[in-house]
Formats: sequence, C-alpha cells, structure tokens
Amino acid sequence: MPCFFNENRSQSPRLKWDAPGIVDLDFSDIDRDPRLPSLEREALSAWMSKKVQRKNITANIPKTYAPLGRIWGRFPQGYQPAERSWKEILFHAYRRDRTIWGFDHEDWSAFLRDDRRRVAHGRQFLFATAYFIGGYKYTPEISNSFRSCVAAELIFGRAAYWSMSDRLEDGLEELGYKKSERRRHFSNALAKLVLETRSIDPSDFTEEALWKLSERGHAQTVGRQCGKISHALAYKGYIPNSLRMRVYEKYQTRDTGEIAPEWVAMATRWRRTSTIGKPTRVSTYGTLLKIGLWLARTHPKVRSPADWDVTTAAEAIAIILEMCVGDYAVPGSGRVPPHRLGKPLMVNSRSAIISHLRRFFHDIQIWGWVEPRFNPRFHLSTPRKILNQRGPNPRVIDEPIWLKLVWAATALQP
Repeated sequence: MPCFFNENRSQSPRLKWDAPGIVDLDFSDIDRDPRLPSLEREALSAWMSKKVQRKNITANIPKTYAPLGRIWGRFPQGYQPAERSWKEILFHAYRRDRTIWGFDHEDWSAFLRDDRRRVAHGRQFLFATAYFIGGYKYTPEISNSFRSCVAAELIFGRAAYWSMSDRLEDGLEELGYKKSERRRHFSNALAKLVLETRSIDPSDFTEEALWKLSERGHAQTVGRQCGKISHALAYKGYIPNSLRMRVYEKYQTRDTGEIAPEWVAMATRWRRTSTIGKPTRVSTYGTLLKIGLWLARTHPKVRSPADWDVTTAAEAIAIILEMCVGDYAVPGSGRVPPHRLGKPLMVNSRSAIISHLRRFFHDIQIWGWVEPRFNPRFHLSTPRKILNQRGPNPRVIDEPIWLKLVWAATALQP
C-alpha cells in the first residue's frame, strides 16, 4: 500500500511519483573533503543574503552540491518540500563551514527534529540523504517524523520496495488474511524493518531483526505487525518458524522487585478475582503497579492497601495530576516511543488512572479484604478540573459512509 499522496502507485495528484532509488549511486569520483572551500563559502554567503539568485547557486558551489545533485536527481522533481530540504542543507553547510561529508549525527538529527513547516514536509528527503551519505541510523526517536514507507521508496526504489512488499502480502493472503487486515499498519511496520536492516532482501529479515524492531520503543502496533511479517516470511521460507509475539513471555512479565510484596500480592489477587473485562483488568493492574512504584519511592512505610488513609488518597490524586509519560513505569510494562517520554499525560489518561485506582479500592473494601479507612467514591473521585477538560472524541468516518448518511438524512420524510 503506497504511503505518499494517494492509493495510485504510479501517479500522485501533484507529480508523477517515480523513485528509482539511491542505493546504487557511486561517489568514488567525488571529493569527500569535509572542508568548505573559501570561494564556495563566499557564494553561499551571497546566496543567503539574496545577492545571487537561487537558481544560479548550484553552479557556484560544485564541491558542496556534487553529492546532493546526484542524490536529489533520483528524487521526484518539482516537489516543493524536496527543494526546500536541500536548500536547508546548504544553509547548514554555510553555518557549519563544512561540506555535507562533514555532517555528524547531531547535524542530521537537527534537521529531522526541526519543527518548522518548510522543513517538516521534506523530512523523508532529508532522512534519505542522511541515511545514504551519513550512515544515519533509523531510530524510534525520529520514526514518527516522516512516513517510513516513503523513505524506503526513496532509498531502495519504489518498484523494488513494493515488489518485495507484494510478495510478502501475497503470502499473507494465501494464509487466509483478509485484505483489510494486511493493509492496516502492515506497510508501515515493513518499511521500518527495511530501514532498520538497511535491506529489502527478505532473507535479511531474521528473527533477531524482528524481535529488535518490536522491542525498540516503536508503537505497539508495530510489534503486532512484526508477527504478521514473520508469518509471511515463514510461509515463503525465509525463516524457519513464525513468531508468536502476542503471547510471548517477555510481554507478560513485569519486574515488581522494587514494589512492596504486600501491594503486588493484593493487586494480583484483585486481577484474578475481578469479573470486569480482561482489557480493563490488565490496564487497571498496570496502574496499580505504577502506584505501587510511587509508594515505594515516596512512601516506603505504606506497603499495603490496608495502610491507605485520606491523606494517602489525596497525595495519590495530586501526583496523578502531575504525571508525565514514562513516570513510575515498571520495567517490562510496555514499549513507549522515546519521543513521547517526559510529555504530560493526556486528560483521558489521567482520568483513567484515577478511575482504576478508585475501582480497586472500592472492590477490595466491598469484598472485605481491607478495613475501610476512607471512601474511594469521594476521596478518589476525578477532580472537576479533569472532568471539565474532557471533551468529545468522535471517530473518523470514511467519506463514502458519511455521504450515504447525509443522503439518507436528506431523504427522510415525516
């Protein structure tokens, strides 16, 4: 499934989307000296001060532009974000007083993390250049900054990449996967695997590479898609057996060594006793371990739910209101994309944590496991500040379905 402009692989609404790839380019005849010649520095200075027209700058900086011109000649022509991207590289070369061969990992990272609008739309072109020239490694930190499948097309070639992808998807179809099940998130995960292994040869997609991708901090959907990829690889004979990632022990084991055993025992007992749905039980159990880790670090004397009182409940609400992504995370509790770490929790996440804690104490008090010392419905109620910030979260409706609903509504008669 193409990831660029629309579902037509051969052409986009703006330009003919054709990317032959850059992996076969040869730079043996190009000077790789990182030092920026004085004449080219003067030319860049005049260009930046608008004394020289932009269309004439490339002829005045042959050493600096040589590798860029060769790479960007393989990219789609006439696409404005792409043109802005290589101009940003020239700006950076002038500011750093070095050619592209002198760019280090931090230089390329600065491009890929730049939030300016004129740079953001061309990140996949910048990444492809950094990936090929600078040996830049594909990491979860920058994986959500651009479309991975577009970057894979630019680097390895559109036809070659989708030929490999189609072979694996055909294998899934023969195994009985529906088209919707194959298309959803599959292309994104496969592109990430290609970029991490730096290859589009399925024989390089080893079991170790699949586990590495699933555990590196990408979104959980990537980990689930790695299982589908392994099914296709095993069916085609590239790996001996498919991987069962959803039930693998790594995803169920959590390190609770830092948490008081009494707290863990009560949380586990509640999880095994409660009759609510399994997803809610699992998420509530995760919340309880998070709270248990907070208690171990800030209130070591509070080792069991029986030790809680009104003050403890109030402090728990206060810390939840200040929590950020990654705070009090129990080792083995799940993969969080690194770019989200340290950011404030969403309002709905805070509300869910409070709801889980309130449910837990309500149940264990009703069941007589602990002596009631406070009222969970009152002392662990969701603050009005959170309730006021919660808004509607409507689902996105496909346009054809929406048009049918509109037509049906207009055709209603009393």
